[in-house]
Amino acid sequence: MSQTLLPQNKIEETQKALRSLFAEEFPEKLKHPSAGASEEPSQGRNQQNSSNEQHSSGKGAPPAPGDGISRPEQLSELQKLVKGILPEASPIEVKHEPLPFLSFASLLEAAETPPPQTVVENFLRRGDVGMIGAKAKEKKSMFVAQLALAVESGRTFLSLKTEKTKVLLIDGELRPHDLGKRLKKIAGPNADSVQNLLVHSSRANPESGGFDTILEQIKAQPELDDVGFFIFDPLYRYIPAGSEMDCAVMQFQLELLQRFASERDAAVLLVHHFPKGSRSSNSHIEQTAGSSVISRMIDSLITLTRNNSANCTNIEFTTRHFQEPEKMVARWFNNRFMIDPSVKPDSGVVNAQTKSKRKNMSLLLAKIPSEGIPKKVLQKSTEEYIKKSTCYNYLKELEQDRQIRIEGEFVFKVIPTVF
Repeated sequence: MSQTLLPQNKIEETQKALRSLFAEEFPEKLKHPSAGASEEPSQGRNQQNSSNEQHSSGKGAPPAPGDGISRPEQLSELQKLVKGILPEASPIEVKHEPLPFLSFASLLEAAETPPPQTVVENFLRRGDVGMIGAKAKEKKSMFVAQLALAVESGRTFLSLKTEKTKVLLIDGELRPHDLGKRLKKIAGPNADSVQNLLVHSSRANPESGGFDTILEQIKAQPELDDVGFFIFDPLYRYIPAGSEMDCAVMQFQLELLQRFASERDAAVLLVHHFPKGSRSSNSHIEQTAGSSVISRMIDSLITLTRNNSANCTNIEFTTRHFQEPEKMVARWFNNRFMIDPSVKPDSGVVNAQTKSKRKNMSLLLAKIPSEGIPKKVLQKSTEEYIKKSTCYNYLKELEQDRQIRIEGEFVFKVIPTVF
């Protein structure tokens, strides 16, 4: 979009017109714009107020040429002057680029080209945006740090091969001292050989801001041009406050990351959290907090849930471009996650509140007339938590059929059949 620049004579003419219009009101400020900024305007106002008082009472000298002109009249006069000097603004014509498309033959040719380079086997490619999700304090940042150290050296991460590339870990929660201690523990004896891992601490550099700012800062830093793997930990630190549930905002933020990943030909990984409370009844991809747009727009997801075995974590995958790896269990040992094939994945640790709900649901189901209980509800009652709504909806149906009478929570009476 081009800009029209005024010639110097037009600029001087505009300045002259403005000075002529406001010379009576701000005489000293026009002569010395930088002087007396705090004192002279107040003196000018006092003098003007005094002049106005004398004029209104009929005393004193006659009004100056500028007096008696209201502010709207002054603005109208200014508009006339400017309109006569500035060129007429022409309407802006918005032109759209033609929609690009591929023929089916071209699409088949594209399918035969080499795929994007894989950064983490069966999980993440260059140009993709992935995510790690877990509840608070479930060692997801440790998990990501171990992954970053594996990628920077090209070593296997758990059972997944990695591409050796430079990594930038952007951390929004720890200061450099604490972040350094964490990475040193996880790296262990290999700490001195780490060369391709760069770190940015947003806690130490609060001016880095959100994605809209920090992505531009990355582009402006030539030393980051060869980074092939960007990690943002955690997601909430780099999006507008309170916007997790806003579909439009999250779509815009993820589109920024998708364009960034494509332009840089790099993989992007986000670290996100689960909401508070039990999410065990939700499917794997629905466990992360916030708008459903998040899970729809990312290319791959790993969720971490606590296994019932001590110090063990269930690891589950969802991918768009790969055959998903089998669910696995890793044990936290010696400051690292290690695959433990002796432990089977489970549905996660059940807290006391969930156990209580399951018990109540089982008691409730036991009271319902057996001939009316759906088989799938009976099967679930022995395996996992049944939502209250499932039982109550069924009880309502029985009440409408006059088989029972609900008298309170978990309390009802069976109505005897009358022949």
